[in-house]
Amino acid sequence: MKTPAPNPKDEAGAVKQREDAAALVTLEQGRPMVDSLTVAHEFGKSHKNVLRDVGALQPDLSAEFWRLNFEPSTYTDNRGKVQRMFCMTQAGFTALVMGFTGKKAVSLRERFIVAFERIAAELDFLKAQRAAAGMSAARELARVELERKSLERDGSAAGRTLGSLRRRRAENDRAAAPLLAAIQPELPFDGVQQ
Repeated sequence: MKTPAPNPKDEAGAVKQREDAAALVTLEQGRPMVDSLTVAHEFGKSHKNVLRDVGALQPDLSAEFWRLNFEPSTYTDNRGKVQRMFCMTQAGFTALVMGFTGKKAVSLRERFIVAFERIAAELDFLKAQRAAAGMSAARELARVELERKSLERDGSAAGRTLGSLRRRRAENDRAAAPLLAAIQPELPFDGVQQ
């Protein structure tokens, strides 16, 4: 009997699905990936046979598809020996496991596809959050820049007005000086104070 998938609205079920996805699919350089060791383990195959199957795909796939979806990598086994493995995108994983047959293989393909989709959705959500934060920051920066330009314009206008006022005052002082001299009574002053 097939176990029903956990209800995503059920918090414990959602956490379990997220843990399942994280156990199967990881983010490598910002891309959802699965490694050949995980595939071997989950499908109950020997890792050397999964490596053989991956290698058998290469001649049948375009060089571009191969380059984009199969990344050679290494791991250290329990004896401390460095071993080879492949990291695969969802497309690479799909190309590999299409040849795996049986009810268990179909069920496992479904689990992996759901895991890839869940990781991709979480990645899209994070990108959307960053983009929204960036948009908000960009709007605020634009507002601050407009305010700064407005202040500069106002400052320039005030500076021009102040310069104009100073010139007009100097002209006024020059015009007023002879008039003040003409109306100012002259008092005799002999230099001695009384």
